[in-house]
Amino acid sequence: MPAAKLTWVLAEGGNDAATTGELELPTAEIADTAELFKTTFLGNG
Repeated sequence: MPAAKLTWVLAEGGNDAATTGELELPTAEIADTAELFKTTFLGNG
């Protein structure tokens, strides 16, 4: 199944600690990035 993999790094100025993360979302029925975001985070499909 096709999927979009999102990764991020959060850091604060003046602090060496960083938080990383990864999220993989299926995209089988989603045609574009805006629709992927809306469906995943806003619950509208």
